[in-house]
Amino acid sequence: LEEGYNTIAASAVDFARNQSDPVHLVVQYMPPTTPNDHFKNAMPLEGVSGVVSAFNEFATKEYLEPFHGGNQGGRSVWYRWSPPGDGVLTLSTSSTNTTYDTLLGVYTGSVVTNLTTIAGNDDVGPGDSSSKVSLGVISGVEYTIAVDGFAGGGGDAELSYDFVAGEVRRLDTTAGANGRVTPESGDYASG
Repeated sequence: LEEGYNTIAASAVDFARNQSDPVHLVVQYMPPTTPNDHFKNAMPLEGVSGVVSAFNEFATKEYLEPFHGGNQGGRSVWYRWSPPGDGVLTLSTSSTNTTYDTLLGVYTGSVVTNLTTIAGNDDVGPGDSSSKVSLGVISGVEYTIAVDGFAGGGGDAELSYDFVAGEVRRLDTTAGANGRVTPESGDYASG
């Protein structure tokens, strides 16, 4: 496809070589300008701690992509990370080096349309539009992290990550028909 609008003509032909009138489709193609715009192109995070750019000005939202931090968003960038052992991973966006209201989502799974949500956050607190999560992580599991902008906001941001090794316990909870259990099922640092 050429960048911009493309017109595609499609018609059907049967075994008797009867052909339908063509139907014209107009498709707009915008090549990705953000390398980690799509889930399948998630940027690997190296080591146990660091800071990376979460620039999302030209990023998009994929078809059936989950809401991050409980908000639709619209400009997600993706990262992936596997812990070297069991422990706690803390992810945050800096309020000082960020120009948009960030959303965070952490997932497991291999396709964007069928992810399991592990953690998410919109705002750290009142008046602070940065995002932060701390979660128990298990060795050998690949976690995928999305940074998005609230209501499709975009610009410059930084994602920091920090892993601390330690014992992790699996907590399984079940709520009754009209109930809710806090915390929800998940992996948590021992103690």
